[in-house]
Amino acid sequence: MTISKKLEKAINEQITAEMWSANLYMAMSFFCEKEGFSGFGNWLKKQSNEEISHAYMMADFLIKRGGTAKMGKIDEVPGTWKKPIDMFKKVYEHECTVSEMINTLLDLSIEENDKAAQDFFWQFVREQVEEEATASDIVSKIETANRWKKKRRLRILFPRLKNSGIRLCSCSIPNWVNASKRVWQGPRP
Repeated sequence: MTISKKLEKAINEQITAEMWSANLYMAMSFFCEKEGFSGFGNWLKKQSNEEISHAYMMADFLIKRGGTAKMGKIDEVPGTWKKPIDMFKKVYEHECTVSEMINTLLDLSIEENDKAAQDFFWQFVREQVEEEATASDIVSKIETANRWKKKRRLRILFPRLKNSGIRLCSCSIPNWVNASKRVWQGPRP
């Protein structure tokens, strides 16, 4: 079954949105690296690459369904933020916006009675649940770390740092974040 022109157009718009997201996360990564937050920069670099892979997945899906993949003009992204917390609040807001866009694509797939497209977009719906939760968790941890700057409290908040060899009592938040990229990867099984 060939994909409908209406769905093809919507997917192409999403491909462009995914590339804009990739550029946004790349710009955020550059900002973090410049400001000395290499742990954040590394995570954002991975997010940028993930957005590019989403664009490719959508293009491949279109082509397999007889459609034509196109990428529209990508608008400029912001490049500076006052503080990492401001930037990560924008990450969370952006992920919520992306979730709405994916939900709209799924709704359109249902409206077009395209079962293959419905199945394809469900993977992104599930992924967005995780993306929103991760961004929200990072915001929460940064806010908590900003409030709890004492050695004892940081060890309670991030127990993995206790045995990492990092001297929490003498490091600033930027150096502490750079020293442990694992902090933001969630709990270990």
